[in-house]
Amino acid sequence: MTRIDTLQTKQMQLKDKRMEQISEVLSNIKLLKLFGWEKPFISRISETRRQELHTLKLKNYFWSCIDVLWIVVPFIIAGITFTIFIYTSGQPFTAKTAFVSLSVYISLKAPMGRLPMVLTQLTMAIVSFRRIRKYLSCEELEESVERDERREDSSDERYAVCLKKCCFSWGLEEEPILKDITLNVKKGSLVAIVGRVGSGKSSLFSALMGDMYQTGGSRSAMRGSVSYVPQSAWIQNMSLRQNIFIDLLKVSIESVYDSSQRGHIEEGQRGSQNARQHVFVEHFGGI
Repeated sequence: MTRIDTLQTKQMQLKDKRMEQISEVLSNIKLLKLFGWEKPFISRISETRRQELHTLKLKNYFWSCIDVLWIVVPFIIAGITFTIFIYTSGQPFTAKTAFVSLSVYISLKAPMGRLPMVLTQLTMAIVSFRRIRKYLSCEELEESVERDERREDSSDERYAVCLKKCCFSWGLEEEPILKDITLNVKKGSLVAIVGRVGSGKSSLFSALMGDMYQTGGSRSAMRGSVSYVPQSAWIQNMSLRQNIFIDLLKVSIESVYDSSQRGHIEEGQRGSQNARQHVFVEHFGGI
């Protein structure tokens, strides 16, 4: 059972690795097609799949041997029992004794045959509980953002984000991806981060959002809400209107429609002063 438990755990780990690789490929499919990286990533996924299938075959081989063993065990036990009875009891071995003993072993065959299936489900449940326990036992992300309330009322430079020699990594035991990052962003300013592909631009935004582990330095932020627009598209399980306005702008469609109509009419009035023909097109007609 220990061997099967080990194989089940290894199979689940390989399955997680394969699904993670497939998710990364699908989320960055445009980049892969652009640089022609299909074959290397297909090879990586195929190798992980090959290891997973090998582990699955070994596990099934073990379970097949156990199933055969449980089917044969009643007959083996019956033969051993009859042999011991003949050589130790000193009584004649009659047909009555044989048939009664066989009926007992046959009645035990059904529950004994279901035992391998019970052991299979039990092993899978134990492995699943261990994985869930490991996930729930993970350390929480530390809130390393220091919010300075005094800066809100100061007349000096007001910073929306302030990083001082910060180091960030994707794991506590991994090497830092971003090292010695110092960044001061004034409140109300527009900042663009430009760099080569893979230089860490997206990682920096993930660090600002608190999705990475901070291994050094200090990080502070002002009060207020944050709007984050990642590269990958996403949608909330809400209506189309709520996905557009996100219920944070507190703007109604009627006010947007009225504003657009007023702007359109004013623009038309300015442009129609010297015109001989006037054409009015109603915007947002399909909404």
